[in-house]
Amino acid sequence: MPTGRTQEPVTSTVLRRLAAGTTLAAVVVACATLSGTPSTEPATRPAAQPAAAPAAVPATAPVQADGFGDPVVDRHVSDRAARTARTRQRQRPDSRAETTTPPPQTVASTSTKPAKKPAAAKRPRRAAAVPVAGPVDGSRVNIVTAYARAQVGKRYVRRGTGPNSFDCSGLTLAAYAQVGVTLPHFTGAQVTRGRAVGRAELQPGDLVFPHPGHVGVYVGGGQMVHASTPRGGVKLSAVYDFWTARRIL
Repeated sequence: MPTGRTQEPVTSTVLRRLAAGTTLAAVVVACATLSGTPSTEPATRPAAQPAAAPAAVPATAPVQADGFGDPVVDRHVSDRAARTARTRQRQRPDSRAETTTPPPQTVASTSTKPAKKPAAAKRPRRAAAVPVAGPVDGSRVNIVTAYARAQVGKRYVRRGTGPNSFDCSGLTLAAYAQVGVTLPHFTGAQVTRGRAVGRAELQPGDLVFPHPGHVGVYVGGGQMVHASTPRGGVKLSAVYDFWTARRIL
């Protein structure tokens, strides 16, 4: 029976319900009812499955309305926005990437300067031998005095050093040579050897100088052996005068 409401075409109804998320079975039943064709589906309609949530639409995507007043999203705009988002995601640097700092490199020294040699230890200088007063070497003194006594009676000859003739410094030189002591053949030089002793300190073997130009060997008991003069020759006599004396041994 016709009513006052205009019946919409079946095709438009199908498209609109499919767009709204209605299942295909429900759309087939609705079409059969509208066309008067009995449906082969059971009377009990299964429960409608929940429609899948529509994809998120970018805020900038343009929205259009179809012939039924439902919004339609421009697929080209949506696809372009998705590709742009994926491109930015790939271009974004990975914040989890670890930055490794290369270890510091050791630079070998290229210096060509030779290594300094350690300073050689300085050798201590030997102190000069200083004659020290002490007991007289009896054995060597006896050799010196015995040699001097043995020359008594020999001639005095200027610059003579023995064995047959002597002058005063030549006699003392020859006497000390018997024990390995070298004396100069000059009275003024012999007075600088050994150490000075006083007359009261005289001991056998000392050089005794009655005056600056004469020297003899002290043999003890206040006596000395000396080459006196060309007339007197080598003789044993008392220490007739005293200027100085030197202890050699």
